[in-house]
Amino acid sequence: MSSTLPAKTPATSETSPLPVVAPKRAFCSRALIVAVVIYVAGVATGSGGTFAWLQHHMFSLMRKPHGFEKILYASMKSELNLTKEQEATIQPIFSQRFREVDDLRREVHPRFVSLFAGLESEVAGHLTPEQKETWHARWKHLRETTFPPDPDLAPTPNLPGKTASGEPGPSS
Repeated sequence: MSSTLPAKTPATSETSPLPVVAPKRAFCSRALIVAVVIYVAGVATGSGGTFAWLQHHMFSLMRKPHGFEKILYASMKSELNLTKEQEATIQPIFSQRFREVDDLRREVHPRFVSLFAGLESEVAGHLTPEQKETWHARWKHLRETTFPPDPDLAPTPNLPGKTASGEPGPSS
């Protein structure tokens, strides 16, 4: 029987050129470097975002400490699965203790303000006029963004046991 298939000839570079392939090692190295850079950028972004969020909320609690009672009570209530009876007895305890904390804030705040005013003026006494300007601007920014406000100028917002003006009222 005769075969119609052509006879196989050994492949030579003249008759069938081989494709040129870049070394795989270089590609893998570049891909690894890109992956590491993307990972590090993600970690940095996530860490920075988390820090900014926490800082904002911590300063917010310092400026508005009345929110802390609500956050703490809600967290405790859900974590401990309080019954209605427990809520009825524990919530007034929270209200009473946080009223006492608010009273203490009102008592201590003038001394706090006085101490920090002394700090500001004593430091300013050792600065050049240009440094004083920067120092006072920086100090004003800190006072407005981080220090708790005067409790008498920032009334307690409708907490149980307090009226909107911050005065003691009927406990609910």
